[in-house]
Amino acid sequence: MIEQAIRDRYFSLFRTCLAGSEETELSEAAELGRDLMLARVPLGEIAKMHEEVLLRLANEAPEMTLPDAARSTTAPLTQLMTAYDMEFPKWLQSHYQLITENITDIIWTLDMNLRPTYVSPFIEHLIGYTVKETMSLTLEEMLTPASFDTVMKAFEEELAIEKEGQKDLFRARTLELEVKRKDGSTVWTETKANFLRDQNGQLVELLGITRDITERKRAEEELRYKTEFLDSIINSASVGIFVIDNNVKYVFINPTAANILGYSYKDWIGKRAGGYIHPDDLKKSTSHLLKALHGEPTNYQARLKAANGSYRFLDINLAPVTREGKPHVIGIITDFTERQKAEEELRIFEKAFKTTQIGFTFSDKSRRILYTNPAEVEMHGYDTPEELIGKDVAILAPPELRRPMTVEEIKTFKRGERESVNVRKDGSSFPVYLRSDVVFDIKGNPLGVAMVCEDITERKQVEEKLRKSEENYRKLAESITDIFFAMDKDLIFTYWNKASEEMTGIKAEDALGKSFFEIFPDGEGTKRIVAIYRKVLKTQQSQTFVNEYAVHNINYVFEASVYPTQDGLAVFTKNITERKKMEEALRKSEEDYRLLVESAAEAISVIDGDGGFLLMNKSTAELFGGKPQDFIGKTLWDVFPKEVADERMAVISEILRSGQGQISEFSAPIQGVMHYFISSRQPIKDRSGKAKSVLILSTDITEQKRMEEELRAKEKLATMVEIAGDVAHEIKNPFFAISSGIQVLQHRLKLDEAQKETFEFVFQEIMRLDRLINQLLNFTVRLEAERAPLQITTLINEVIYLKQGLLQSRGVKIRKTLPKDMPPLNAEQDRIIQVLVNLVQNAIDVSQAGDTIAIACRIDTNKQCAVIAVKDRGPGIPESHREKVFDPFYSTKKGRPGIGLTISKKIVQDHGGKIWVEPRKKGGTAFVVELPFLRQGSGQVLRPRWPSGLRTRPRTSEVKRG
Repeated sequence: MIEQAIRDRYFSLFRTCLAGSEETELSEAAELGRDLMLARVPLGEIAKMHEEVLLRLANEAPEMTLPDAARSTTAPLTQLMTAYDMEFPKWLQSHYQLITENITDIIWTLDMNLRPTYVSPFIEHLIGYTVKETMSLTLEEMLTPASFDTVMKAFEEELAIEKEGQKDLFRARTLELEVKRKDGSTVWTETKANFLRDQNGQLVELLGITRDITERKRAEEELRYKTEFLDSIINSASVGIFVIDNNVKYVFINPTAANILGYSYKDWIGKRAGGYIHPDDLKKSTSHLLKALHGEPTNYQARLKAANGSYRFLDINLAPVTREGKPHVIGIITDFTERQKAEEELRIFEKAFKTTQIGFTFSDKSRRILYTNPAEVEMHGYDTPEELIGKDVAILAPPELRRPMTVEEIKTFKRGERESVNVRKDGSSFPVYLRSDVVFDIKGNPLGVAMVCEDITERKQVEEKLRKSEENYRKLAESITDIFFAMDKDLIFTYWNKASEEMTGIKAEDALGKSFFEIFPDGEGTKRIVAIYRKVLKTQQSQTFVNEYAVHNINYVFEASVYPTQDGLAVFTKNITERKKMEEALRKSEEDYRLLVESAAEAISVIDGDGGFLLMNKSTAELFGGKPQDFIGKTLWDVFPKEVADERMAVISEILRSGQGQISEFSAPIQGVMHYFISSRQPIKDRSGKAKSVLILSTDITEQKRMEEELRAKEKLATMVEIAGDVAHEIKNPFFAISSGIQVLQHRLKLDEAQKETFEFVFQEIMRLDRLINQLLNFTVRLEAERAPLQITTLINEVIYLKQGLLQSRGVKIRKTLPKDMPPLNAEQDRIIQVLVNLVQNAIDVSQAGDTIAIACRIDTNKQCAVIAVKDRGPGIPESHREKVFDPFYSTKKGRPGIGLTISKKIVQDHGGKIWVEPRKKGGTAFVVELPFLRQGSGQVLRPRWPSGLRTRPRTSEVKRG
């Protein structure tokens, strides 16, 4: 309603204009228009006032005839409206800024990769990051791990629902999340989010509203703490507490009450009261219990029987309570013998009050301070508690807050929490947070008020800094402009700015006063937008969404933020077409790059300057025994031994320093196995040209290395076989002559005992050399022999029989595990027995009296072979020596030539099998042999294979002598 004074001003201006002084009063009309604008007078009211002035002129100034021309004289109205129109956009913009600056909820959007695409300005107040800083953060960087997992789980669930075809446009999910602040602290928030869809109903973004619920969380935690604290007090109280229902049965009893007489908790619950009372005290106890059930508190003493048969005297206090509308009795029992313990616990409780940093004061019904802890004394600038004891508690409050309380007020006083101001001894004041509660005795009479006081000076200083920061942000926000239009609650356009005209091609005069459907086509996209607008009107919660719109046959992408206002809606729109194109191009590029990296057979990874994995493809992760996500964020030291990680880090540091790539071979143990790689390492540089990380592309050449090593070993063995055959063949005949000569001399010469011992020693050494030469010949030369079907279990039993005498003399036992049905081998019997004898002999040599040698045989159905294992309890073979035991002349036993295992390996390989050594967890060694079964239908005779180094077939006599 326009005030009468303004109406009179306008009447005077209009009358002056009709009298011919129109130009001289236009400035005052403009000033009046601005006043009406600032008073927020609607345009309709101004037009109505103009009609009333014309009528008033006709009535009050009949001498002034108003022809049609005079009636249409609107110069003051025109100037007034011009001023109004100049002020309205400024007011509207200021009004919008005021709304946005005072919205304490955070409005945000995320793309489908969960990267921020928009966040409202209040984010800086919540977490300390500016909008620009927030847009560069990932969701994982903004949330604590637990909250991040909660979001990812909810996101996956929503996508699963979407795949099921449940496309509910208004489906939303509300989550409580813990958000990281810039200063390292966290804040609890409640986030409500739903999907934004394109015109085809496909998901394009997530829209959410986040609000700070830290205080609510704190209140919930404090309530939980108080509840737990109360339960803790009841359950840990030194006095027994119990509850009896109207059926005179125990329904609750705390641990102290349950155990006070040595009984268990089950011995009380559900039992009738009086079961443990001394017969002489039963009548008295029953009388007091009935009195309490009828609403009268009472106290008495009685004797109760303990579990050990003795009676203890208890002090019992009963108080009536009501539970679910039925009378109950709560009782407190005190064992006289435990009084000292209760006093000690009281002293501990008092000590806790004295050492806590939170102030505590207890005053009686007259407001006199009965107790105050040291923290309260220090907080208020006093030296000792005695300065406060006996004083009115109001001494701690400023004069304007001091007010006496009656006993009746204290009775009805409710537990409260509030911020206030307290006064120190020197008269200075400081902000505090107070928690107060009335303490009652067992009869329900008030004893006094307990007050907890916390100095919140530092918190207030922080809040003041935040307020100043918010003011600075508000000044910055005043300079930001966007496409803007406003609508009333019926979605009728009430404002349409210049940027809206330029972007849509729709003039303001064509938009104002019309509905949304009159301006835009009635399609699915329009209906979806209108649905969002109506939801904002209904919920009064802001929303942001992305919309596509064609202007002059050019498709644009807009990001619209919708805010509820007092009169309807305010909508701000940004053109994000180019950003969307860049995002799509980036997404496509990332997909192509990711596909290339993930499909590569080579191990690809990116490592930063701290040795952390920034990227890892599937091949690299599988090499480490996991998935890429298992290692992202981990470091070299998490996957390599320290010395290897240090070496790799030194190489990476040099590449980052020099900016030059490297290509080289390196080896590293991975999952307990040594791997060899050819690795290309190239620096990844930022825009300034500085190397920030290193791209590593590695090819595993472990198998190639193994094959090269195996080839070298075979070449070495072939050479040694050739040399050994030649040497053994050449020295066999001379050596036979030497042996014969020694034997002749031994029989022809007359030797004393010492000489005989010498000849015997020489002859034994000659025999040892003879065995060595025979082994060399057996290794290099074999007689032709036929292979026949053999039962390996039969051969194992024969070998055990052959070694039975030696086993008994050594005190060593054999435990065998042989299958009943074993397919036959196609093998040479003597040579397989030679292998088994050699392995059993080695096991006997390393065994002690009382040891047991285990021989086990099993069937490998996959490989179609027999697997024989000979296991001993000896000292074992070091890992570094396990491959050497099959080398010629290598031995761990003194006085042995070390060729037995070499021969055994060759025999097994000639039969198409394998032999290896492996450690045992509880000590000792296991030699394992694999021999293939006879193929069905195979009856051929396999000819011996002669070593390539043997130039001629040996004579039969030479072989026999060997």
